Amino acid sequence: NHASIVDGVRLAVRGGSTSSAGGTASAGRSRLHVYGHNDMGHLDELLSAAATRAGEPGRRKLVITDSLFSMDGDFADLQALATLKAHHGFLLAVDEAHATLVCGDNGAGAAAA
Repeated sequence: NHASIVDGVRLAVRGGSTSSAGGTASAGRSRLHVYGHNDMGHLDELLSAAATRAGEPGRRKLVITDSLFSMDGDFADLQALATLKAHHGFLLAVDEAHATLVCGDNGAGAAAA
């Protein structure tokens, strides 16, 4: 995901610990887990682990992704994300900054395509 998304979430959970890219940061009740680039298997593992963590069955989960990754020019697997969302019940935020005016009807973005 875009570095600014990860940095923004790290700042939001700061007050506790932070970690290097690909790791976990936490403070209080919030935790950040970064999944591998477009790696739905890794994301599924992280979500499954979060669901089974003792004492935390009702925690809300938020997955944030770019729709179009500017560095490689590839797209997020939005269909796989929708399937994982149905299974794990997380909130999904799709950053369309690089896909707006590039994809979809009238440039509405990758999610609209």
